[in-house]
Amino acid sequence: MIVPNQNPPDVMAALTGEDPQVVRCAAQWLGASRDAQAVPGLIYALGNRHRGCQEAVMDALVQIGGDKTVESLLPLLADGNPQRRSAAGEILERIGSPAVVPVTRLLRHGNPCVRGTAADLLGKLGAREAVVHLMALREDENINVRCTVFRVLGQLGDAAVCDGIRGYLSDPEEWVRFALMHALAELGDREAIPFFLEALQASDDVSSWAAVEALGRLGVPEVVPPLLKMLSKVPPSLRDHIVCNIVRIAEAQDFNLYLAYGLRRHEGAFLSALSNPKPEIREAVVLGIGRFGGQAAVGPMLACLEAVPFGCDNSLEPVVEEALCRIGETEPLLAYLRGLAMPLPKNKERTVRICGRVLGSLRARKAIAVLVPLLCTDSADVRRTLVRALGDIGDRRGCDALMGRLRDGTGHVRSEAARALGRIGDPCAALPLFEALLRECYGDVKESLMRALVGLGDVRIKKRFRALLFHPAIEIRQLAIQCFGAMADWKDGRILFESLQDEHDGIRRQVVQALGRLDHPGVLEPLIYALSDEHEAVRMAAVEALAGKPSEQAVRGLISSLYDPSRRVAYKAAEALGSLGDASCVQPMLNLLQCTEDVPMKIALVRSLQQVSDPRVESVLEEIRRDQNPDLQALFGTSRC
Repeated sequence: MIVPNQNPPDVMAALTGEDPQVVRCAAQWLGASRDAQAVPGLIYALGNRHRGCQEAVMDALVQIGGDKTVESLLPLLADGNPQRRSAAGEILERIGSPAVVPVTRLLRHGNPCVRGTAADLLGKLGAREAVVHLMALREDENINVRCTVFRVLGQLGDAAVCDGIRGYLSDPEEWVRFALMHALAELGDREAIPFFLEALQASDDVSSWAAVEALGRLGVPEVVPPLLKMLSKVPPSLRDHIVCNIVRIAEAQDFNLYLAYGLRRHEGAFLSALSNPKPEIREAVVLGIGRFGGQAAVGPMLACLEAVPFGCDNSLEPVVEEALCRIGETEPLLAYLRGLAMPLPKNKERTVRICGRVLGSLRARKAIAVLVPLLCTDSADVRRTLVRALGDIGDRRGCDALMGRLRDGTGHVRSEAARALGRIGDPCAALPLFEALLRECYGDVKESLMRALVGLGDVRIKKRFRALLFHPAIEIRQLAIQCFGAMADWKDGRILFESLQDEHDGIRRQVVQALGRLDHPGVLEPLIYALSDEHEAVRMAAVEALAGKPSEQAVRGLISSLYDPSRRVAYKAAEALGSLGDASCVQPMLNLLQCTEDVPMKIALVRSLQQVSDPRVESVLEEIRRDQNPDLQALFGTSRC
C-alpha cells in the first residue's frame, strides 16, 4: 500500500505493479503531488488494462496539467492503440484551455487521422480562437477531415465563417456536403437557403436529407411552400422527413403556419407518415395533425398507436391523446369502441384507455352508453380509466354503473368510482357510498369515499353518521367522527362534545379537530377543556385549534398550556400565542422566559414575542441577544459560531 511519506521512486515503481489497488493509490498520490516529473510514468501507465487504474491515472494527469503534460499527451493522438488514443483525447479535453494551442498545431500533422482528431478535440474545447486554423482545412484532401472541420465550425458557433464555407456546398463528396449543411443550419445562415432548396433536387439521398434537416433547423417559414411541393415528388422516407421538419418549423412559429399554408390540403401526406418506423417522426406527425387535422385523422392515429408493441415508445401515447383532444371529434372514437369485442384484447387496452380519457376530457355524453359495457373488462387499468371518464363527463346517467364499481375487486377502481360519484353529485349515490365506506378495508379508498360523501352533504347521511358516533367498534366510531365532523355545523357541535369523553384518544383528537373547524364561540369551552386531556396528541390538537380562534378565552387557555407537562405541547402553545399577537400574553411569556432554562422553549417564546408589538418586550429581548448560547443569538442574526 502506498503512503504519502514514501519516496517518489517507490511510487513510480508501484505504477507498474500487478495489484490494481496499489496502482490506483500510486496514481492518486502522484496526482495530489502535482509533480510534472511523474508525467512519463503516468503516460506509460495509461496502458493498464484495469479500468479503475486507467481512470486513476487519467485523473492524476488532469490534476498535474501544465505544458509538460499536454506535450506528452499529443503523440498519443497518433498512437496505434485506440485505448491510449481515446484516453489522451479525454485528458486533453478535461485539461481545457491550456491544450488549445498545442492541439491546434496538430491540424498541420501529416496523418489525416490526427488532423481529424485535433479538429474534433478543438470543437470539444470550444476553441473559437482556432477557427482561422480550421478554415485552412476546408480543402483538405481527406474526406473525413473535411467533414469533421465543417461539423466543428458549426459547433463553435462563429457565424462570421458562413461566407467562407458556403461555397463548399458544391464539394464532390456527399458526406462533406451533409456536414456542411448541418453546420450552416447550426450557424443560422439564411443565405444558404437557396443552396438547400437546390440540394432537394439532388439525386443522392444524403444531400436531400441534409437539406431538409437544415431547413427545419433554420425554422424559416418561407421554405414551407417549396417543401410542400416536394411531398408528391420524393420517396416515402424523404417525404416523411419533410413532413417532420414542416412540423418543426410550424411549431417554432406559434402554430400560425398550419393555417397560413393550408396544411389541411396535405393531410394525406401527414397520415401516410404515421407508418414511419422512426418514433421521432411519428410523434412530430401526430403533433402536426393535432393542430390542423379533422375527423379523418382520428382512425389512422389510433391505428398508429396500436401498431406500436405494448411497453415500447410510450412517449407517443400522450402526444396522440393531446392531438385527439385538440381535434375534438368524438364519433370516430365511439365507432372504435363500439367495434370492440369482449374479452378485450391486450393490444387494445392502451387505445381504449386513451379513447376513454379523451371522451372524458371532451365531456362527451354520447359516450356513456358505449363506456358502461366496457367496464366488465378484466383489465383494472382500463376499468379505472373508464370510471374516471364517466366522472369527467359528469352526467347522472352514468351513476348506476359507477355505484356498481364501488364493489369492484380492485381498490383503485373503487376509489376512482367514489371520486367520480362525488364529482357528479347525484344524491342517489349517498347511500351506496355510505355502505361502501362501512365495508371498505383500505385507508386511501375510505378517504375517497368520505370526501365524496362530505361533498354530497346529504342530511340523511349525516344522520346515519351521527347514529354511529357511539358505535361499539372503534373503527366505525372513527369513521363516523371523521365524516360527521367534516359535515357538521354549530348545531351538530354540541353532539360532538359528548365524544370528548370517548375512551379512545384517537377519537378524542378527531373530535377536537372537527370542533376546531367550526366557526362559533361556543366551541371555545370544549377546546379549552381538551387542553387538560390525559393524552398529549389530544392536547396538541386543542392548542392547534385554539391558535385559529382569536379571543380572550383562547389566550387564557394557551397561557395555561405554556406549563404543559409535554414539552411539545408547551412549545406549540408558545407559537400559537405569537400567532394570535394578543398583548395580554406578553407578561406571562416574559415571566416564563426569564425563569426557564429550557433553550428550545426560550427559542419558541422569543419567536412569539418578536411577533407582538409591546414596549415591555424590547428590554428582555436585548438581554437574550447578549446570551452566550449561539442558538439564541441566531434568532437575532448575531451568532458568533
